[in-house]
Amino acid sequence: MKVYFLKSDVSQFIIFPEPENLEDYFLAEVEDESELESKSAVVFKGKFRLVEKCPSEDHEWNGKSWVISKEKMTALLTEQRERVFAQIVTKRDECVNGGAYVERIGKWVDSDEKGRATLVEIKADFDLNGKDNTYTLICSDNTAYTLNFDEFKSVWDAVKTLKEKMFENAYMHQILLEQAENPLEYDWSIGWSKTYEESKN
Repeated sequence: MKVYFLKSDVSQFIIFPEPENLEDYFLAEVEDESELESKSAVVFKGKFRLVEKCPSEDHEWNGKSWVISKEKMTALLTEQRERVFAQIVTKRDECVNGGAYVERIGKWVDSDEKGRATLVEIKADFDLNGKDNTYTLICSDNTAYTLNFDEFKSVWDAVKTLKEKMFENAYMHQILLEQAENPLEYDWSIGWSKTYEESKN
């Protein structure tokens, strides 16, 4: 089967009818369309050839095989690492904002920005009015819990520790991701805290 590949862009070809301006085309003989699908057309040092299919758009033909240049490989790895790290940051933020379980009171408390702001207000009240007071905290399950100062400290520490641990975990994954030869296969699933929503399942 005759196939005519356009000289100005060998990714374009004609099988039938034969083009009128033959000088603008390279001619190749293939057995059938399946052979054509398994090959890539290349021009290397002015010579046209059909070679094994190109694995990706980042590969270039070096005359013997498909390779990714050092520059392209560096750019590709950087792009892949950035993509994976964006997922890590999303997971970190989900965990930081997803609630903290406080064993001392047996409750989940909100750990998002609004939840942390509420804790700052309660802390300010304790600082102003003394540690003998109690304050009502609305928990993640929408129930009210009356906190004394020691219980409040446990809540404060749980939310603070959650944020610190999740940022540390994300940083650890960032370091390991930088060292990974194949960023897209790097497993960053370990070390994350369960969120309140996950605890309900």
